[in-house]
Amino acid sequence: AIEDQWWFKAMQHMFAKPNCKAITTHMQSTITGLKYLFRNSPEASKKLYHIPMAYPNIPDHFTRKYRKKDNFVFLFTNSYGGNHRNFELRGGIETLYAFKSIVEEGYNAILLITGDMGLSGYPDLNEFCENTNKVMFYKKFMTDTQYFKLMCDEVDTFLIPAMRIHNCSLMSSMKMGVPTIFS
Repeated sequence: AIEDQWWFKAMQHMFAKPNCKAITTHMQSTITGLKYLFRNSPEASKKLYHIPMAYPNIPDHFTRKYRKKDNFVFLFTNSYGGNHRNFELRGGIETLYAFKSIVEEGYNAILLITGDMGLSGYPDLNEFCENTNKVMFYKKFMTDTQYFKLMCDEVDTFLIPAMRIHNCSLMSSMKMGVPTIFS
């Protein structure tokens, strides 16, 4: 059982210490599981908090607008903080290579990328981004309202190849009715 593992006992001991103020997660199922696992540690159990993020906070007035345009618009988002090192972690390199092949096959598409990206080790992708009007960047911080408006008004499909670690982005797009491609 997990509770019998040395690492679990060490973790439970750390969480019970006074300098640990809270244990938070955005997944209610994680809280339920941790409450069960920490059932013999009231000090740790009372520090568990569910903090909903992303998808529950989307106002109902943001709904998907279906539009007729000559191009198909994909959206890829970097992390909320826009750190360029997260671009690769979130699947940005794979997304750009896939999008590049779509454009090279003659499809009329646009890729919107929010946040910064780190392409210093990818000269072919740098060249593609610089020499085409098919990749557009929103490098400035976007408020939730700006992001939701972009998602609802401009985007045809949301791309999230690293969904396993970024499921809030996936749930946000699904709540707004935006078709999503993820892995």
